[in-house]
Amino acid sequence: MSPTMAQLLDVLSQTTLLEALNTDIQALCNSSDTALAKNKAPLNLQHLTSIATGSDLFTCAFLVDHIVFSSNAKNIILRLEPLQELPAFLLRSLAQRIDDGFAGPILKLALANRKVQCWKLADKDITFPKLPTINIGDFTEETGGPFFQSLRLDQLQLLEVDFILSVDEWSLFGDLPHLTSLQVFSNESSLLRVLLRRKANTPDPDTPPDRPAFVALRRLRISSWRLDALFRPRKNTSIIQLLRRYLKRRKMDGRGLHFLQVRCCRGVDENVLAPLRKFIKQIEWDGVDCNNYDTGEE
Repeated sequence: MSPTMAQLLDVLSQTTLLEALNTDIQALCNSSDTALAKNKAPLNLQHLTSIATGSDLFTCAFLVDHIVFSSNAKNIILRLEPLQELPAFLLRSLAQRIDDGFAGPILKLALANRKVQCWKLADKDITFPKLPTINIGDFTEETGGPFFQSLRLDQLQLLEVDFILSVDEWSLFGDLPHLTSLQVFSNESSLLRVLLRRKANTPDPDTPPDRPAFVALRRLRISSWRLDALFRPRKNTSIIQLLRRYLKRRKMDGRGLHFLQVRCCRGVDENVLAPLRKFIKQIEWDGVDCNNYDTGEE
């Protein structure tokens, strides 16, 4: 049987040299249980480098807020119970607490498979580890936003997305100055709206006013894009035409992309890709035209 929060904190207070924690927790389901746990001061667990636990959002957030784990922690995994609605204030608090607890900036972020995953490195010269530092699920597009928007992403270099994001959420990523690699499933219309902007969404006093969105982008991987679809609201312009326009503009501005990967997209063949090769160093195509694939983006 899973321990209550009070029971778990009691055990942790007696095992301050603990290096790894892996347990599910009973939900904080009543006021007396919450009050009992609240009376305990945060536990100093400076040797704790690995945390894996599962419960509802409130209970997981409460645990993270009541322990001080090692700044050299390697990973934290929270198995959140699926809910129809996850309170935004708890998601923001949880994100900030976890981000503060780990040394180093977030260099890679993946929003995929109903999870938010982050790779943080104290030493930027070290190769990305295979496993993420932070691994949080169960999220949806609607509930993941408050979490990842509360992370410090100013040093982010790699982004992988299969959530369906809004234009505003893409604008947040478009402002990041060091994002060089983007891998995206669907999202063609909302992402192109941001890619084609002449200016970043948020003015930066330290850069020219015409700095485009995704200023550092060099590698773009697209999957399940409907390249032959018409772009809304421009009914006479297709997605592939706008992508070509974007690549041409980047090259003319001296910020040309180095690499484009096209996987399982609709309306693509060598004739479609040929005009793009004028503006990009390398294009990799899987040779598949997924005409019958439903991307999920309207």
